[in-house]
Amino acid sequence: MSTMKTCTACGDTKPRDAFYSRSGKCKPCANAASRQYRVDNIESVRAYDRQRRCGTDAERERKAKYVGRYNERIAAWRRENRDKCLAVGSAYEARRRARELKATPAWADHQKIAVVYANAVYLRSIGIDVQVDHVLPLQGRLVCGLHVENNLQLILASENRKKSASLLPEHTAHDIAMR
Repeated sequence: MSTMKTCTACGDTKPRDAFYSRSGKCKPCANAASRQYRVDNIESVRAYDRQRRCGTDAERERKAKYVGRYNERIAAWRRENRDKCLAVGSAYEARRRARELKATPAWADHQKIAVVYANAVYLRSIGIDVQVDHVLPLQGRLVCGLHVENNLQLILASENRKKSASLLPEHTAHDIAMR
């Protein structure tokens, strides 16, 4: 068996590991052809992706029923075990407060920090769901920030949940260095 193979697209002779199994095209040519197919057939590709992601109507309905039953069971368990839920929640809050306290330097301006939190309370009172977020997370994977006024921002709660303990895309290494 030959260790070399000729690409049917570009005609180059390359080692067999430069080809996908059962393909006459080398990997770069096969990838280029795949990208071109997606460009040429974008609507059908999107429909296929949507169908794979969402499934058929029957599958979506079955998933919705399952999720509904699951949520009902969770809600029932939480009602029956309210004391456990409160204990877990208060333990989480205690850990969060401890992280903040540990990340608050002596030179932090506590009045300015309080103003940021007061603004969040006001915005929530008028119906805007915001949370106070640390631009540089207190416990990030790449960098850990401080609990100081210039590291706090008001952010929509939905965006904060997506972000978790990571940096927002608009914060580059240069922005971090300038803080």
